[in-house]
Amino acid sequence: MTTGVLVTLSSSVSKAITNHRILVTGGAGFIGSHLVDTLLKLDNTVTVIDNFSVGESRNLPIHERLTVVHGDVSNRPLLSVVMQSQDLVFHFAAQSNIALSSINADAEIKNGVLATVNVLESMKDHGIHQLIFASSGSVYGLTDSLMQESSTLPSPISIYAANKIASESFIHSYSYLFDIQSLICRFSNIVGSRIRRGVIHDFILQLREHPDYLQILGDGNQYKPFMTVSDCIDAILYTYGHVLPNPVATFNISTNTRITVNDIATIVMKAMNLTDVELRYSGGSQGWSGDQPVVHLDTSALSALGWHPQNSALSAIVQTTRSLLQEL
Repeated sequence: MTTGVLVTLSSSVSKAITNHRILVTGGAGFIGSHLVDTLLKLDNTVTVIDNFSVGESRNLPIHERLTVVHGDVSNRPLLSVVMQSQDLVFHFAAQSNIALSSINADAEIKNGVLATVNVLESMKDHGIHQLIFASSGSVYGLTDSLMQESSTLPSPISIYAANKIASESFIHSYSYLFDIQSLICRFSNIVGSRIRRGVIHDFILQLREHPDYLQILGDGNQYKPFMTVSDCIDAILYTYGHVLPNPVATFNISTNTRITVNDIATIVMKAMNLTDVELRYSGGSQGWSGDQPVVHLDTSALSALGWHPQNSALSAIVQTTRSLLQEL
């Protein structure tokens, strides 16, 4: 779970993210925009930098305490300008499609680990000492065992996951060398309103185009945890408020319940009032090259802090299906 010494704070002295000046990279994206909404509700002043290659401007509110900068984290001079006077950085910028990450490795590395180094360099230059990084459970690779932060050796099988673990390594180094307190969050499958990729999104679009059949990647038995974006944001902020990284703490951010792709297909078809749909499988245990067919993230570290999700994986899928049927 940790590198260094982790200090757990009691509820009476827990840190609250309020009245801070906060930079969110990738803040127009799915998870980032939900984070921005919450940070604004907590009376923070937020700056978002996003190149809008994935994120959308409509995800962000018009707010007097929100500044949106259309630009790339790889642009060091621009990043240096937006980094000035910030108290805390949420580094959420990423190309989030694992399947596409192997198509253009150069672009993936530029937008992944090199962007992370840019963020760290700019934090160092401006004397900013708090970082929260959006990593991924994909770093664990192929294992049927419980994926534990402290004992499961990362074995990435995609360029996306390799980028994440490389970024984590640089965060460790910079944190030790330049007195940065870093919280690394390894996400499971996060779903909810505004998501514009992933299995629920794809199933809905397919069935609207051809309601008589559904193409399912792999064998449909992929078994993974799914978490609502509201639970994800709550877990991040709760963890930040209850631990003091010294200098780095790593947590799996996940539910402890899982669901199969076949079950998701059933939920989506039922929500769309479709029957007699032919299920067509591409075959094999993986949905795509780099896919983890079985994911089981250990959530005992989160539980030990006193945080528990409000929604199961099943509830997350049902809620997201309802949201996307209205949004798409």
